[in-house]
Amino acid sequence: MTGTVSLVIAVTGHRDLHPDDAGGFEDGIGKTFASLRRSYPNTPLLLLSGLAEGGDRIAVRAALKAEVPYIAVLPMPVALYRQEFTSEASDAEFEDLRQGARRSIELPLAGNSTLDDVSRPGPARDGQYESLGRFLVEYSQILIAIWDQDRNATRGGTSQVVALKLREEPPSGRLAFSRINAEGAGPVFVLPARRAGAQSGVTPALKCEVRCPASSSFEAYAASYGLVDRFNADVARAGGYFAKSAERSRSDLVGGATGLSEAMEWVAGVYARADALAVHLAAVSLGIWKAVFILLALSGVALAWLHMMNGGPPSLWAYYVCCGAAVGLILYERRAKRPERQEDYRALAEALRVQFFWMAAGLRDMAAEHYLRKQAEETVWIRDAMSECGLYDEVLERSPAGGEFRAARFRLAHTWVAGQASYFSNRKRRHERKKRALAVFAWLAGGVGLSAPLVGLFVARFEKWSHVTAAIAMWWAALTWTYIERRGFAQEARQYGRMYRLFHDADEDLTQFEKSEDLDASEEAIRVLGCEALAESGDWLTMHRERKLPVQIATQ
Repeated sequence: MTGTVSLVIAVTGHRDLHPDDAGGFEDGIGKTFASLRRSYPNTPLLLLSGLAEGGDRIAVRAALKAEVPYIAVLPMPVALYRQEFTSEASDAEFEDLRQGARRSIELPLAGNSTLDDVSRPGPARDGQYESLGRFLVEYSQILIAIWDQDRNATRGGTSQVVALKLREEPPSGRLAFSRINAEGAGPVFVLPARRAGAQSGVTPALKCEVRCPASSSFEAYAASYGLVDRFNADVARAGGYFAKSAERSRSDLVGGATGLSEAMEWVAGVYARADALAVHLAAVSLGIWKAVFILLALSGVALAWLHMMNGGPPSLWAYYVCCGAAVGLILYERRAKRPERQEDYRALAEALRVQFFWMAAGLRDMAAEHYLRKQAEETVWIRDAMSECGLYDEVLERSPAGGEFRAARFRLAHTWVAGQASYFSNRKRRHERKKRALAVFAWLAGGVGLSAPLVGLFVARFEKWSHVTAAIAMWWAALTWTYIERRGFAQEARQYGRMYRLFHDADEDLTQFEKSEDLDASEEAIRVLGCEALAESGDWLTMHRERKLPVQIATQ
């Protein structure tokens, strides 16, 4: 369903598996699908398979039985790939499975290879299988390996794919990471296998074994998948507000653009749902925190009335009711994890906004590769969710650069730049106004708190009232300053101001580039802006997660 994020599972396996074991492997993979569905009931499963003979097709047959959709990822053009299948039956099965796939992706030729190079066994053809393995690793969260566990890896073979997923083989030209937030790293569900030449008496145990990259655990990955499931559950359970809010979010993103590719439709759908959820959760959360501060303000009134006006038990009860209600709201907010959910969905939406306009401009960059690389493991699910848009033919290196509509694409992306400049400018002014208004109130309340007792010195009949007024005013002033600091108006205004200047200058630059028809400069400007927007979103997420309102404030 559009707007729902999948848990993507890839399969790798030997082609020459012992024929007696096929049924057991199908059952084992079927049990894996069933287990994942029980653990993440709101998240659809999606299988990636190269459709080669052996393990690839076994997994697809298991997926068909379990009603799990699959995508065929072919290492080369289909006509060349079919040369691998020597029998008519095998070729016919391949074509049936390819036709039954949700979609079929043909990977481009690697390096300087030609169709002639790839058409025969050799390094060029092996390179295509290596590209397939890297694709499966990068775009899946879980890898199923039907493997004899022989570490003598051939290029593009099952052993190499497993090593990549477990981060035992670092990507070329990059640092090797084995943590959960390493690109492409993830658990491998190993089904021990034997090859066709093995003797019948050595049938392996078909029990699945889960392996994870060093310095990580399956529990950590499972927690990340659980956050994907939480997002999908929130989408499914959203109230009556949701449909209109999501449509409004989509309209704000897409504008009047028509004829979107499948990949852009997917991005727009998920963006709309994430944005609608983030807006709703932010509104509810802000309302709760405003209620908390009002209750605390009233508790100050009750306490002052108790001690200075002899309010008696009713004032004491009012004080404890206000404090108790404030604490209850805070605990309710924490238990619902509404701030974390809102922050996650806002981060997902903003990253997808960048991805959408990169795709609109014809850029082949993936936002997931630039986003939250240094953040905590709890944000890995956001990158995983974003990467699903790479499972379409119209993105990444599989999408042809340039084209006759290149200038029109850049003009569409330019609307994003201009819109973002206006957005950041408005947000900056809005936060500055709120900070000024609250600061004025806090200073006035503090001034009243300091001056009120002086009135009591000169007008005896107002002495108690002056003390009550002073206590309440100082209490409210302290709460207001705390609210200003916790909301981070000043920090966010500075951040919005920086982003406004960046996008405003870029807006002017793009206008000049369009006039001079310098399309290369336009492309680079849009790419850099996207990276800056992703960095800003990551900084925003970090800042908000470091600035939490402690429960203890309710009792201070």
